[in-house]
Amino acid sequence: MSNLSRRNFLKKSVYGGLFMGLSAKSYRSTFAAVPPSERVRIGMIGVGNQGGPRNNMKYFLNNIEALCDLDQNYLAEADSYLKKNANKSAMLTDDYRRLLDSKDLDAVVVTVPDQWHAKMTVEACRAGKDVYCEKPLTLVVDEGPLMIDEARKHKRVVQTGTMQRSGKEFKLAVDLVQSGLLGKIHTVNVTLPGPNWIARAGKPVPDSAPPQGFDFDRWLGPAPERPYNKNRVHYLFRFFWDYSGGQQTNFGAHHLDIAQWGLGMDESGPVSAEGSA
Repeated sequence: MSNLSRRNFLKKSVYGGLFMGLSAKSYRSTFAAVPPSERVRIGMIGVGNQGGPRNNMKYFLNNIEALCDLDQNYLAEADSYLKKNANKSAMLTDDYRRLLDSKDLDAVVVTVPDQWHAKMTVEACRAGKDVYCEKPLTLVVDEGPLMIDEARKHKRVVQTGTMQRSGKEFKLAVDLVQSGLLGKIHTVNVTLPGPNWIARAGKPVPDSAPPQGFDFDRWLGPAPERPYNKNRVHYLFRFFWDYSGGQQTNFGAHHLDIAQWGLGMDESGPVSAEGSA
């Protein structure tokens, strides 16, 4: 896989989730080899389910210079993957602030539970780093304007993981709507998958001590303090209000975004919205 140039990164970042929608083959053909001075040096903050070898790491592989995670098992797996597939080592840490302080990084990829998104993105902008932050961009609406203000103030590129904008089928649907062929659109129905918490978690388990190698206290961060429970962390965090908003912010962030795109309302918003469970 070829490197991602600084110039192409800035040019392409205006499209939500561009790199997430590229196959390995199209990625290689899109980004030609570039000299080291033009390469965007990336630090990965969070290398578990979405941020690790099975997802985000694949797309930024040869640009990765640092890996950060509070779970040492995830960190070790990501380190091994990078060495095997990119033949390189990276800085390893459990403190994201080391990545922000590093003069050897240009951008960070934030793939952590939602309660951390605003804090890490704002601090990255202030540290002079561009940011790719997973969806949903914020945990609560009030965090959004602060993130926008800081990105503009520090002239940073901030992109969020709305990867469906790179899917051909979604572009086709948007083109169909915007062509006027369907007439005036007055209502959009968005259907989301049901919660898969039970299938993922299995039976309820009692609170316990965190496993060795996982810094649960720092994982909580700005969220309310509470005992560790394995059914509330990692993938399952998204089903608890302290950290996320369930399938509404998990898949809703994708599907509602397509509705906005199709209606040409990226710069505004819906007139009204209602829902049922």
